[in-house]
Amino acid sequence: MIWVEEVKDPTANLAGYREFLDQQLCWVDGIPTHASSQLQRQCPRCRMKWSYERLVLETAALEEFCLGSSASKAARKIGCVKNTALSYFGEFRRSMEERIADHLLNGSIATNPVSAGEWQSLERALRSGSRRLRAKSCQHLFMSSLTLEERLEMIFRAQVIPKVKLRYAEAVERRERHGGAEKPFIAYAAPTGRFRKREPAPKRPLYEVLRNRWTAFWREIRARRDRNCPYPSRACEKLGKTWVRVWEKSREHRTGEG
Repeated sequence: MIWVEEVKDPTANLAGYREFLDQQLCWVDGIPTHASSQLQRQCPRCRMKWSYERLVLETAALEEFCLGSSASKAARKIGCVKNTALSYFGEFRRSMEERIADHLLNGSIATNPVSAGEWQSLERALRSGSRRLRAKSCQHLFMSSLTLEERLEMIFRAQVIPKVKLRYAEAVERRERHGGAEKPFIAYAAPTGRFRKREPAPKRPLYEVLRNRWTAFWREIRARRDRNCPYPSRACEKLGKTWVRVWEKSREHRTGEG
């Protein structure tokens, strides 16, 4: 019988990913690496070189983010400059907001932990189009509606796993073409055809332009100020279709229409 060594999967869960970092395993073969130049590690089988220092720092920053720590506190605790922690926290926050929006739309987050006041806070933030208030409301739901393990796994699957899979694909590609000269990539400009003169748009009467602007102005004022307004504000629409749907769901939950 031929013994086939099973390669561990670093994307299975966060615990498996931490094991890869702690034991400094090769991302392709799953075996321990040995020291190389400039803090890099080299796999004795595939001879690929890897660096784990930044990945360990990112994982530590992820844990601090899910604990609710500030970027300054996280930087002091994990031993990095504040700008590095802010960079990590910015990526985690964007992923967190996207996942919270998905959970609210598909009902993955139970509505019982989300009080009426929290729904109203999110609705108000979306009506105003404020990204700061939206992030604050999502952060509150993230911390209050999910356990620490759920928070870690949520950001890990959204932020870390895609990077791991990309790193693995690039490593396999480099190994396959190792020793061979790469073919040069030449990009040619595509012909665009003859220049076509655009016809000027017909001018509308001045009174019609002023009337439309006045109507749009008061429509936007109502959408931002009137909590019973049936349509989203333009500021909310600028946040994207997903957040318009979240605004509609939060409004339905507040009014009892959903």
